[in-house]
Amino acid sequence: MSTWIGVQSVAYVPTVVTNDPRWNQPPANFKEVVTQRLLFDPVNGVDRSLRSYFFEVSYGRASLEPTVVDPVNLALTGNGLGDTSGAAITAALANTGFQNAAVVYPGAGVDWAFWGGPPVAQTNVTGFCYDFLTSGVGAWAMELTHILTSFGDLYQTSDGDPWGFDNMACACGVHPSTFTKLKLGWLDPGEILELKTGSTTATLHALGLPRPSPPGRTTAIKIPTADPQHYFLIEARLKTDTFEAGLPSEGVVVYEIQEAVWAPVHLRTPTALGVSQAFQGFAEVNVMASVPGGFTVQVVAPSVAVAVPDLTDESRAEALRDVTDAGLRLQASGAGVVVAQRPMAGTLVPSGSIVYVTLRVPRDL
Repeated sequence: MSTWIGVQSVAYVPTVVTNDPRWNQPPANFKEVVTQRLLFDPVNGVDRSLRSYFFEVSYGRASLEPTVVDPVNLALTGNGLGDTSGAAITAALANTGFQNAAVVYPGAGVDWAFWGGPPVAQTNVTGFCYDFLTSGVGAWAMELTHILTSFGDLYQTSDGDPWGFDNMACACGVHPSTFTKLKLGWLDPGEILELKTGSTTATLHALGLPRPSPPGRTTAIKIPTADPQHYFLIEARLKTDTFEAGLPSEGVVVYEIQEAVWAPVHLRTPTALGVSQAFQGFAEVNVMASVPGGFTVQVVAPSVAVAVPDLTDESRAEALRDVTDAGLRLQASGAGVVVAQRPMAGTLVPSGSIVYVTLRVPRDL
């Protein structure tokens, strides 16, 4: 995973699949339509182009420099659109300096991205995606973010998918969450207030508004646990621009982050919290008031520390019992008995923390 600061050059290749009716009927001005989607795409008088999307959600830190080449016409080849896209890139970009490319097809389909592999034949392109004219700006943005930063999909979690609060989960054109913006370099760590214990009252500045936050406000609040890869983030979301207009709800949003496993972002408030509503979990979050451009919240971090029990050689059921009795939570992988645990036995952690264990079946001697 890498940040995206500054200009990224990407070649866009309009492509017609001559032997498939799903993708062989482009508009007469195919190249111009793709260019419009990238540079200036007014919807109800508001620009929703891909370039504007990245400029807005990154607070001006990420700039897309697209080059739209002439359309390519070719037959569906190999194993589908992945191979066909590679052939289109070779036809359009052979012996050029482009390292990233996007193929655009007329019609509809599921947008996809490929990164981290060898260059496409006869080119320098190592990251590419394919999009469709019927797909929205969110899908185009998600796939391009994949190839330019190697940031993965956030919908790949079994609980608490962030969905409509992060474009890397929903491809719906909203801003990414605080977590994603931090990882991509679009937010400074100094914008985040960390509360390890005790309580605080703070005003959250809505994520879709310009940065840095005004004096007396913060972008988000972080509640750490004993594990540096496990923490909570609290942010405010309002329908502040044409992209945030797609939010499922407005208010204060709480995520649990577990960076040890992808996908790391787990939404703990499926509906954003409004005034006088609260989140009760590892930490307590109370929404005190709505203010212009944000919300004032009171956050209470856990103050009760408990010792992690020794789970060595215990079965999954025994480990679950001991962890639960200690006021902690268990996340186990494997089968058999516990051979490794994190945090270590005896470590003092806040009540409610997760204990990670690995189980294996013992070998017979």
